[in-house]
Amino acid sequence: MEAADIRLLFAYERWATRQVLTVLDGLDSTVWSRPNEVGERGLGSILVHHLGASQRWRIGLQTQGADEGPEPETRTAANDR
Repeated sequence: MEAADIRLLFAYERWATRQVLTVLDGLDSTVWSRPNEVGERGLGSILVHHLGASQRWRIGLQTQGADEGPEPETRTAANDR
């Protein structure tokens, strides 16, 4: 994999995230906690996972793997409420 490939993937991820965040303002609040919206998870827990994963990638790249960043979030039924 070349650096240009990684840049392309991160650029796509930023674009896709903007698309998702753009529609959130008009989203009904009950959708946030409704389970099984995306696989078994609700939308809120998917976005929490995305934030954590983004932080772990950023910290891992900045520290060249010396720091793993925040611990991965634990998936429980309470996360979807």
